[in-house]
Amino acid sequence: MKKLFTFFAAMALVSMSFAQLNETPVTNVQNPGNVDRSEWYGFTSNSSSAYIFAAEAEYLLRIPAGALTPGTLITKVMFQHLTSENFSDYTGDPFGCETYTIKIYTGTSYETITYIGSDEQEHTYDSLNPGTLAYSMFYSPTETGQQIVTLGQAFTVPNGDFCVAIYAPDKSAGGLCPEDTACATQSYAYMDDADGWQHYQFGNGGVYTDKPWYLAVFNDDGQPIVHKCDWKVALHDPNDAQTFPDEITSMTVDSYVDSLYLAFEMGNMGPDTAYGHVYFDCYVECNGITTTLIEDDDWDLSQTTNGYMLPGYGWWSVDGGGLFDFANDFVELGLSFPFELCIHCDWVGNQSNDYDPDTTNNTYCITVDYDNGINEKTNDLMVYPNPACNEITIDNAAGAQVSIYNVAGQEVMSIENANASATINVMNLTEGLYIVRVVNGNEVATSKVNIVR
Repeated sequence: MKKLFTFFAAMALVSMSFAQLNETPVTNVQNPGNVDRSEWYGFTSNSSSAYIFAAEAEYLLRIPAGALTPGTLITKVMFQHLTSENFSDYTGDPFGCETYTIKIYTGTSYETITYIGSDEQEHTYDSLNPGTLAYSMFYSPTETGQQIVTLGQAFTVPNGDFCVAIYAPDKSAGGLCPEDTACATQSYAYMDDADGWQHYQFGNGGVYTDKPWYLAVFNDDGQPIVHKCDWKVALHDPNDAQTFPDEITSMTVDSYVDSLYLAFEMGNMGPDTAYGHVYFDCYVECNGITTTLIEDDDWDLSQTTNGYMLPGYGWWSVDGGGLFDFANDFVELGLSFPFELCIHCDWVGNQSNDYDPDTTNNTYCITVDYDNGINEKTNDLMVYPNPACNEITIDNAAGAQVSIYNVAGQEVMSIENANASATINVMNLTEGLYIVRVVNGNEVATSKVNIVR
């Protein structure tokens, strides 16, 4: 137990959100597995917390044998440089490391140690030996936040385990990635007054979760970079206390309003950061008719323009808070409840061979229904003849408002306070499919009619 809790006592947790750090584009989180192409490996998922280290701190990422292809090159290292200026609630003496040492060790080994704790239960921890120092270089950051450092000399990936480490001779802070990230146990830290290398574990009451350090390496296989980004879209109701990416398949509105509010999110489920462009569509399907609300809305993912690039294995809330107002009068569009609301995206990367390996999740639809005493009676509406030529007749329409819409959702005819058997002259309408909508009190009915000549 001494080894575990000495490590906890050696550091001070600062649990705050770093909104300012997200202004720097965040690169991908690399899941474990054999990498046979150029990409980042490590942990760089949106850093939401950090640890303040005393001087002489060092933390590292262990890269297991076979995780990267032997003979390929490590050309860059990514980590976070944080100072007291990054902590709005920090009141102590100013701190910040001026020069870091980037280290690479080879011959790394570790073993799992089992012991019986004071609770008389069996516990385990990893005992790490980083191995022999094979590479080191000094690095002095010019600004805080994410650091992408090109090594002075590329490092060749060995056959066995190796690790990359960040050493801070002065008091500094290291970024932490969200808990439960894959392979968090590959991430270790060492303190001068701690008993060896340890994982950072977050929690209390005997329940702890490993969290990895914000640290990654770029593995270059000598081939052109191919961005593999599996785009996914989804919707959820912002009025529900749901945490995205919890998704909904249907929703019910309780007022006949002009706008439908939904939270819209895009996700990059592939391993690579996405650059280029995403083209977004939104459309409604009702009674066999598709009405487009948004078409080919271009989201520029260029790092040099607006920083909208999306990290791998991460969700992106569009328009900041993700609240998307589809400001369309669905009654004016000639729709009847329930209807399908769908979103779709297509990604075009900035490299000719970039690709989306799974396009089946690029479209997401939900069913929208209405529940406030309105009785949809689509099947009870009698409109004849159908097809029609010069006029149509609508039965049981006494006192109702009758509207006719074209397939573009435009109202082309309207009658107030219709007769019980309303006859409407449609000679001025062009041939095609139309929607007849009858609103009478709390009842709404719709029907399709073809005009043929």
